[in-house]
Amino acid sequence: MALSGEVASLTFEARLTKAPGLALFGENGVTGKEYFLTLKGTGDVSKIPGLKEIQEEEIEFLLILDCSSSMEGNPWHQVQKAVLKVMHMIKANQKLSLTVMMYSNSARFLTLSSDFPVAQKQILAVQASGATNFVSVFDTMGLMLKKRGLPSMNQEKKRDMVAYFMTDGCDTCNTHDGIMTARESLKRTIAAYGQVVHIHALGFGVNHNEEFLESLTMIGTSDGSYNYIDPKMGGNALEERIVGLLTEEAGLVGRNVYLNLQLSGDNQFLGDWFGSSCQTSVLSAFFETKGDQATIETSKITPMANREHDKDLDELIRAAEVGLELSRKVMEPEKMLAKEELRKEIKGIRGGYKFHVWIGCSIDQSLSKEFNVLQGFRSWSDIRQGRKLRSKRENADLSRLCWMISLEQRQGNRIYCGEICFLGDYGMNGLNVSARGTNVNGGGQCSPKSYVK
Repeated sequence: MALSGEVASLTFEARLTKAPGLALFGENGVTGKEYFLTLKGTGDVSKIPGLKEIQEEEIEFLLILDCSSSMEGNPWHQVQKAVLKVMHMIKANQKLSLTVMMYSNSARFLTLSSDFPVAQKQILAVQASGATNFVSVFDTMGLMLKKRGLPSMNQEKKRDMVAYFMTDGCDTCNTHDGIMTARESLKRTIAAYGQVVHIHALGFGVNHNEEFLESLTMIGTSDGSYNYIDPKMGGNALEERIVGLLTEEAGLVGRNVYLNLQLSGDNQFLGDWFGSSCQTSVLSAFFETKGDQATIETSKITPMANREHDKDLDELIRAAEVGLELSRKVMEPEKMLAKEELRKEIKGIRGGYKFHVWIGCSIDQSLSKEFNVLQGFRSWSDIRQGRKLRSKRENADLSRLCWMISLEQRQGNRIYCGEICFLGDYGMNGLNVSARGTNVNGGGQCSPKSYVK
């Protein structure tokens, strides 16, 4: 296979790696065997169009550390240990950089020495003390982003940013309205920054505000994640979680591309619609270079094993109807289930698997967190792009609802799932249904199919 541009042509060797069978179907069902395609090419990669932009892409990791008095003792020691681990991980990677912000009564940046042993001593010398001021954090981060956007001869380069906001408590310096105003101001600044910004929140201890931290993960250019670090998980839990998040984000330094693939003879790819097939397929892929070698890794590629798919499709629709029925019980006040009853119904579906029922408006907050019941409704394009449906309650269009039921099973280090998406006017014009099988870490197509209950 050759990658050609105006001034470059590179020949790649292809290697197929078998992926675990999709949990919903197994290896011998409608999807057949699934593969990841890796292309490796060696040559003069310097002439590849766009290479300069790829090589210049960088990620900045911003650690936002709560060093207030409530963190004194073991919690702060865990944070210091995690920071030292992160410093060690990224010191040899020129595409990654680290910025540390600490906050208590106010937020300030810690300028780390380029000498690693000295930087370690700087981190270990910080003592936990003072109050907790979230507003100062938001203002300080916003000011940093604004400064990078100003035209200047000595302007600091704008980079994609991944922020990790850590706290064990709540703001003790500001009013609720003041905190919300500062948060929304930071959200607008991030939107105007012009680069990717992800925010992950890590809460530990019994006093942190889970709902607030989860809301912080949604003010970036795309959603981050909320993580609760339970003290019972051990002294390395925070370090392990941060390292895991950082490793995932660090793997994004490169360029997303698309490959056009074609099969010969009677061979077919699984199509966008369940049960459909095609000879050509466009796969999303990730392109990166190292030295004189270029590598392209695709999302899953799925050749058709057979056309005997009716039974599997019927099973998908049956599972979706169960999810829809649960959603209706939640939505209709006269059929409202008690939380414990709903938990039992959800947990009782297809034992051995984990189901999430997602509906298009807000219900009980604690139930929402436990079962990923999402607030609000965005659009069909969000579903097609595999995004979680998140929006503020006041922006929700409650005349149109969306239900999604997801079947998950762990296989190795990946999670595979089968999904049904419903979109339509509740109880009026039937439903648009889409069935999708995808790796939650990768791509996947989602096409509508008319289905009236």
